[in-house]
Amino acid sequence: MLIFGLTARDTVLGTLVFPCNNCGNTAPHHLVRRTRKISLFFIPLIPISTKYLDTCSVCGRVIDVPRDQAEAAVTQGQGLR
Repeated sequence: MLIFGLTARDTVLGTLVFPCNNCGNTAPHHLVRRTRKISLFFIPLIPISTKYLDTCSVCGRVIDVPRDQAEAAVTQGQGLR
């Protein structure tokens, strides 16, 4: 009997402060890297996808961010557009 499934792990890359496009508030936004892996017997083994997400701390809006834009925002400490 094999037990397999998918596992998601979120890693907060940083917090940036800029105006939200949804609610209009200037608030902290959390930049998160979400990695999904295939797991076997509850052990994550093979990464199958990586997403970068921007979450507004006021309204909770979550959007996908391109990898290059996410990495540039973290290294330069500037807001996402």
